[in-house]
Amino acid sequence: MITHPKIHENILYFFRYGSKVYGNNTEQSDDDYIVVVEGEEELEYGIHEGNENITVYSDGTFKRLIQEHDIAALECVFSNETNYLFELNLSQLRRSISAVASNSFVKCKKKLIDGPDYNPYVGKKSLFHSLRILDFGIQIAEHGKIINFASCNDLFFEIMNIESDDWTIYRQRFEPIAKKLKSHFKKVAPLDKDARNKKW
Repeated sequence: MITHPKIHENILYFFRYGSKVYGNNTEQSDDDYIVVVEGEEELEYGIHEGNENITVYSDGTFKRLIQEHDIAALECVFSNETNYLFELNLSQLRRSISAVASNSFVKCKKKLIDGPDYNPYVGKKSLFHSLRILDFGIQIAEHGKIINFASCNDLFFEIMNIESDDWTIYRQRFEPIAKKLKSHFKKVAPLDKDARNKKW
């Protein structure tokens, strides 16, 4: 049985996710994990030690996240063998992915503009995440799962290798890419109430 000194519940799954799954980790990358423990009641808490970030969910909470098409939960399910069932709802996928991708793009801008939130490294990562999440959404809509976790790694390295922290440079280069991904995503994941849901 899997154990952890700071997790007292019975552990069902211990998932690695993030850059070390995508294959674009750097020396600054953290070790990110999601742990699912026994229990149907709502439970969520974080453990942060050095470069290790662990988010703990009860089994019931994790199932809810899957149903809500939370992208981090889906990444864990699609990159590991589990007993969790995933039923794709295109409208739900559209809402979930669009919200996270939009927030990440806005976060990038805040982190690249001088002020209290200024942090170019986090800003660059947020920009990449906004593009990656849209791409993952397209994959899920078209295939029922993520089939290529490394699909946007070329964009990651391009973003991280730009030496400037001028927001306008990033906007001019990557906003057209974001718009193209959004357009494609909207086509494959329509919001129409009568849109056909797929079961996988």
